[in-house]
Amino acid sequence: MGGRFAPESTASELVIDFLKETGLWDILIRMPIKMGKNNGYPGKIILGILILKELMAIGKIAGAGKVIKDGKLMADIGFNLEKIKKAEKEEKGVIDLDTLRNHLKKIPQTESDKAFYEHIRLLREKRWIRGHEYVADAVK
Repeated sequence: MGGRFAPESTASELVIDFLKETGLWDILIRMPIKMGKNNGYPGKIILGILILKELMAIGKIAGAGKVIKDGKLMADIGFNLEKIKKAEKEEKGVIDLDTLRNHLKKIPQTESDKAFYEHIRLLREKRWIRGHEYVADAVK
């Protein structure tokens, strides 16, 4: 790459690949939701978008437009090309932001906690953390 940073989309693709290869992605996308109105999208695809939103440091769901308009990323997390091309033609995202908001409301806290501890278990299993104290970055 000639010493330059990868474009944001490419960097996100690399992160997705890493998460998938390590098994961390599977833990995140299988969080079940409380019953409610089916929004027409598999939960794992919506959770994939929400994961990307967090990894790209996008605070509010309203800022997720750059994620849901990135056709390559949306293909990587499971949207079909027909849906992506249609959204690109209409110059909008592949999914409505309200659908993302509604999905977040359906994830029970217990399932979120369970996914967190599954991540910790996997990190220990891979010996990436070993039960020692770790210092978080304290830069303001």
